[in-house]
Amino acid sequence: MDGAAQPELAQARDAVTAEMLSAVIELRAVLDAEREALDHLDSLALDAATSAKADLLQRLESLQAERGQLDDMAAPPEAPGIRRSFREQLETCRNINVINGRIVERRLLDVRRALGILRGAGEGPPVLYGPGGHAHAASVHRPLSQA
Repeated sequence: MDGAAQPELAQARDAVTAEMLSAVIELRAVLDAEREALDHLDSLALDAATSAKADLLQRLESLQAERGQLDDMAAPPEAPGIRRSFREQLETCRNINVINGRIVERRLLDVRRALGILRGAGEGPPVLYGPGGHAHAASVHRPLSQA
C-alpha cells in the first residue's frame, strides 16, 4: 500500500469507528427502551425494542468487520479516546442486557409457577431437561374444576 493512501484509509477507519460509537449509543437507548417495556409489561414495545436491538447488533457486526479490514490496511491507529469510549458504551450495554435477561428469566419463572398452581401442582412442576436439552415440566393432569 502506498503512503499516499494511508491518510484516506485512516480517515475511513475513523469514520467507521465513529459510526460504531453512534450505533452502540443507539443500542444503549434501545436497551433502555427494552427495560422500560419489561417494567411496564408492554409486549408491543418489547417486540419493537427486541427487533431494533437485533438490527443494531447486526449493524455493529458489519461495521466491526469493515473496521477490521481497514485496520489491516491502514498503519496508524485511531485516537485511543474513541476506542475507549466505544468499549465503555459497549460494556454498559452488556450490563443492561444482562439485567434485562434476568428480568425475563424471573418473569418466566413466575409464569411457570402460576401455571403449576393452575394445574394443581402446588408451586409449579419441576423443570426437567430431556435428551435434546429442551426444558419440559412434569405435569400433573387434573381437572381445574368438577361439575
